[in-house]
Amino acid sequence: MGDLGNATNAIETLINGETARPLLIAGMPGGGKTTLCYRSLLSALRRFGDNGAIMCVPNRNLASSLSDMAIRELGALAQARPVTTLSAVAFRIIAANRSFRKLPMPKLLNGAEQDALLRQVLAVHLRHAVSGDLCDTCHLLRYYFAQDDWANAVAPTLNAGTASNGGNIGAGSTAAIFENGISASFVSQLRDMLARMDELGVTPEREGDLLEAPRHFPQGDWRDEERLTVQWRLAFALRGEYAHALADTYSGEYRLDASKLLVEGAAVLERPDGSDDGRLADMVPRMLIVDDFQDTTLAGLRFIETLHNRGTAIVLAGNPDESVQTFRGSYPEYLFDRAQHGDLQARLIELEKDRRDRDAPDYRTLVATRVSLSITSPERNAPPMPQRPGKMPVCPGAWPVSAVKHTDDSLQTAIYRSAREELDDVVWRIKRSHLDRGTEWNDMAVIAHDNATVRQFGERLRRDGVPVRYSSATRPLKSEPFVQGLFALIELAQLREQGLDGTDMSLKNIGAFARSRIAALMGSALITTGGKPGEGAPARIEPIESAMSSLESLAGLEGVADDPNGHAVADEPTDETAGRAVDGSELARIVREWEALKESERRNGADTTIQIADVADGTGEERPAAFSVLSQYAMLALDEKAAPCADMLGGDRQRRRGGPHLKAFQRVFRLIDRVAEGMRALPSKEPQFVLALAWDVTGVAEHWQRMALKNTPEGRAANDRLDAAMRLFQYAQGGMIGTDIDGFIDQVRSMEIEADSLAKTGPVEQAVTLTTPAGASGRHWACVWIPALQQDVWPNLAERATLFGGEDLADVVLHGDAAAQPCSSGHDARLETVLASEKKSFLVAITRGASVMVSAVLSDDTTPSDFMYGYLPEHCPRDIDAVTFATVGESGDNGEFAGLDADPRGLVAQARVMLARYPEHSPQACDARKTLALLAEHGIDVADPDYWPFLDGADSAERQDGAQNTADAARKAGITSRSVEETLDDNGSPVVTLSPSAVDNLWACPVCWLLENRFAGPRIGSAATSFGTLIHAVAQKGSAEGLDLPGAVAGSSVEGAVDAVAHRLVDIYDAIKPDFSSIAKAAERYTAMLKDEQAKTTLHNLASYFVESNASGYLNKNEGKFDIGTLESASCEEEFSARFGLDDICMAYNALPGMSPIGRTALMQLMGILVGGWPEGMREDLTVRLSGRIDRKETRRLRDGSQTIRLIDYKTGRKRQLAEIFNDLQLVCYQLGLMFPEHGRAGERPHIAQSGLFYVQDDAAPASSYSPESAFQPPLFLNGALNAEGFVARDHYPRLDKFTDIPPLPAGKPSALDAVDDNAWQGFLSWNGTQAMWSLTMIARVFYAAAASRSHVIVAHPTKQHKGHCRMTDVCPACAGQIDTVFETRQA
Repeated sequence: MGDLGNATNAIETLINGETARPLLIAGMPGGGKTTLCYRSLLSALRRFGDNGAIMCVPNRNLASSLSDMAIRELGALAQARPVTTLSAVAFRIIAANRSFRKLPMPKLLNGAEQDALLRQVLAVHLRHAVSGDLCDTCHLLRYYFAQDDWANAVAPTLNAGTASNGGNIGAGSTAAIFENGISASFVSQLRDMLARMDELGVTPEREGDLLEAPRHFPQGDWRDEERLTVQWRLAFALRGEYAHALADTYSGEYRLDASKLLVEGAAVLERPDGSDDGRLADMVPRMLIVDDFQDTTLAGLRFIETLHNRGTAIVLAGNPDESVQTFRGSYPEYLFDRAQHGDLQARLIELEKDRRDRDAPDYRTLVATRVSLSITSPERNAPPMPQRPGKMPVCPGAWPVSAVKHTDDSLQTAIYRSAREELDDVVWRIKRSHLDRGTEWNDMAVIAHDNATVRQFGERLRRDGVPVRYSSATRPLKSEPFVQGLFALIELAQLREQGLDGTDMSLKNIGAFARSRIAALMGSALITTGGKPGEGAPARIEPIESAMSSLESLAGLEGVADDPNGHAVADEPTDETAGRAVDGSELARIVREWEALKESERRNGADTTIQIADVADGTGEERPAAFSVLSQYAMLALDEKAAPCADMLGGDRQRRRGGPHLKAFQRVFRLIDRVAEGMRALPSKEPQFVLALAWDVTGVAEHWQRMALKNTPEGRAANDRLDAAMRLFQYAQGGMIGTDIDGFIDQVRSMEIEADSLAKTGPVEQAVTLTTPAGASGRHWACVWIPALQQDVWPNLAERATLFGGEDLADVVLHGDAAAQPCSSGHDARLETVLASEKKSFLVAITRGASVMVSAVLSDDTTPSDFMYGYLPEHCPRDIDAVTFATVGESGDNGEFAGLDADPRGLVAQARVMLARYPEHSPQACDARKTLALLAEHGIDVADPDYWPFLDGADSAERQDGAQNTADAARKAGITSRSVEETLDDNGSPVVTLSPSAVDNLWACPVCWLLENRFAGPRIGSAATSFGTLIHAVAQKGSAEGLDLPGAVAGSSVEGAVDAVAHRLVDIYDAIKPDFSSIAKAAERYTAMLKDEQAKTTLHNLASYFVESNASGYLNKNEGKFDIGTLESASCEEEFSARFGLDDICMAYNALPGMSPIGRTALMQLMGILVGGWPEGMREDLTVRLSGRIDRKETRRLRDGSQTIRLIDYKTGRKRQLAEIFNDLQLVCYQLGLMFPEHGRAGERPHIAQSGLFYVQDDAAPASSYSPESAFQPPLFLNGALNAEGFVARDHYPRLDKFTDIPPLPAGKPSALDAVDDNAWQGFLSWNGTQAMWSLTMIARVFYAAAASRSHVIVAHPTKQHKGHCRMTDVCPACAGQIDTVFETRQA
């Protein structure tokens, strides 16, 4: 036994040549083994020279990092990698030997290439089964799959097929059995079995003896002798065929897979030619230091023994409990025993074993000790548990496990209610660790049991802007959309080059094949909607297919294809997703070309001989009988003379507005043409050349390279695509000699594993590491998170390598006759081995960081792992009632904002909460406004209220009418996401903030408004809403361009000017309208398309008003009755905020001619008569605050030279009745907004001449009824008083009573008006029937809405117009007139 000093002295003795006996250094996790090895390497390099020593570690990433450190410390070195892997050392020796002998240099065969080779070998037997000519291996395979007790594990569909035959498999079903049985799992385990045999030293000469071993198993042994014999015989047979296939495929090359590399390296060292011995000796290091020796395979151990025999000094360091490669053929306990008692006779030195019975230094060490002391050894003669090499010293609470009273933060735990909460909180903690504590990204890691969890957390971190680094490739090349798209482009180019005569597919299969490949190409990032390759949004094929479906439907109409003159019989359709369909003559020509193509196929006798699995639709029909979507794809793909692709694309171009997706679709076929042309000129069809051609044609490289430099989601995605491209081209360049592009594509598509690659990837200087325990071996971080520690995930006790009996073979090879002895422990030895392997990986994970957090989910569907309950009893009680669940951000100090990030989005969220919670002028609200303004100024869109959904003013009624965008109120201090808010002023009086639409809806029916706004959540905008917003935006843009000013279109008649302005408005509309095909709901999509059809008419009406309102004769029969003047300027979407109370209205009322002044109490009672009584929330001191946007405010010059204001509110919905238009409360709110501005009242009050609703879908002028402007709303105020002017007669409406809906007033004063004297009552009645009474009534309705919004009890009187189209009659008792309960029905 010894400590670190003893180990250092022993190594120095070995370096100085005082002893040749190898050293085996064992130490507990984190005990300094890697540091000791690294320092020893530096000493050896100084002693033996630049090439005299090598250090080996488990993986290339760690080797690269340590090599860089060594070179920086020592200066220049002759060898570029003083730290490398054991396989790399073997490769150096093999390469040197073959170089000396003038033989082909070795090349590595990666796992994906080996996988492809094995599939080729198995495909031979599948062809044998199809032909019925079975070879010996075929018979073995059939017998293999016929094993009743385990065939279901290989191919579950087999049992059903064999049951009816009594379990007998006939010759006729052999092909089907092979197809079902030879699965991805079968190939994967076969590849592992071949590697295991190489590493175990199972040569062909030993096969006979090994096949005899199962016969010596004791009676009653749980292992099935017959099954193992069949498995091993099949594995031996397939290994021989694999070796022949390897030699044939790579003829003239020397190819080695990873398992064979160490075997061949040992063979070179054992059998060098005499002439090469001296030169080879220069390649053999003087000293070899192997860190993490426990993960060395048996072949690696044999290689080390061979180096020792050639005089190399050997230092081995490791810990059997830290093995993470047991599933790949590592047997750590056996290795340690063999190193000490085999050829090496290594001296064992243990580190840090003098802490027994002392408390663990921290909680993480205590938990690690618990895990370490629970890991059993599969070796039969192992020493007692605490005395085994690498075990952590016993301490209180560790062995046996018992809960301790105090823990610390070195290891924390968290149990969540859902996986989503776990993901959110872990990501939040990682970001807060970086922001709050300054932890570098490189000092943090997430270690998960499997790659799926690794990928999940990695993608989420990247989405939140955290740079990540994966320890290995996590996705096969075939799963990369970019690779799928590139392959599809090549295949489509090949199809076009072959033509109909050169392919044996039918037209139907050609169409389906082209459809699948074009979809893959457009679904990749190779095709975008921008002006240059790679720029813009991803292209979508759905709008194109929608248009194709329309053509298919039209082609089925009678006479379209039969008219010999090509004249259309059917009406021209409209397809709103891709524009207008081709006209009838074009469609007829295309259909005739399709018929000619079918005739050409029939003449050539082209029958379907090949079924393509990914495009066959199972109908059994060889040719499409009629023109269809598949027909169009076939025509586009083939581009035959009889049916040119240009005709189809030309038809598409003639559609009204195809949009960017159509242009991207057309670009696909230009790329296909260029690739096909380039392939004809290529001298070689080898994969790397064809891929390079297709890659260059796409032209995306430059844009992706620029994007990859940006730390944005798009930049990171571009970087990933470039990394995948490097892997693809590296794999293509090193592929099989003679393999063409078709074979290469098939290879990649058949890969079920990631292609290990040395290809360069984008550099990431700072990143969080995402890895499994295997990738974390030998590395350490400051902070480590271990999520998803779930039962049946970690530990995963599923037995490994069952299909070929690999573990049984290893047991026989390692232990010989002892393997046949029954297990003395009474436990399942195989299960114990698997459980020990899972414990080892967990031990590695929790010892990789100075601070560790372990988490799991406890829910109805999943439970935490037994590891948490067993090793962490202090934090994970088995009693579910005692579990304390973690919440997102609970460890932070952010209080109510715990869990929110300090990124721009998190700051916006916090600011919006503060605005919603605190009064307008409070310090919190002011700070929130400043925060939002600062973020918006720096380009953070979500800080701009224009991007906020569901704000006040956004309710459905206003939106359907196309009213103002709802961000208006949000721009003002203290406005919340509610359309009504109540606060208190400095005197404690209530202040109710309303949007104009809320006023309108509250007056119509306060109960319905409460149901839709207070008792329901936000509502998704409808198609009508979106269309209204579009029209508002077009009108604003047109006005900004001066299209509404006099003389906007010079030198043209009125009609010509209207057409010119309408054309420009349509262009603006087309530029900003969305893709309606992206609407998910069919009904909404149809409504949106219908609205889009009406856009041209709507915009023509708007253009007519812009032009004609400045021309003479505009008012038609209203000419001479009133004047609207000529437009000087227009302000669109102008924000306003108004603030007023009864005192303000009282002043205007008292300013009426001849009025005796009254107080606000009397005025409130009088106004109550006009609204049928006040709600209980009405108060004298109530202040109303209005906030919103005015769609259009015009400043016009009248003939007498005076200036007036006109207010226009655009409406795109259903036109209302005459009284509703005249008495519109939104227009009333706009007037009040200008008369009582919240700020700056000292200025001159504007003179408002007219206000009108403009139903742009129905009318060419605002407030139209018989003539333009007939239903305009008069001003509420004149010269500071209510409007006392006489009514201005209009066409067909000579009197005011045609418009008003004021209730009749009693002649006698009601008794409830106790504050109103008789004189005041008579003065009030004197204005009955006048515009002054109408003005007061409109204002009273605004106050009614404000009072109703704050009332707890409402006696509602819905308006007649509202009840006519109320959507809430089932739940609103006011509109239904009754209340239905389970007890009774109350009738109003």
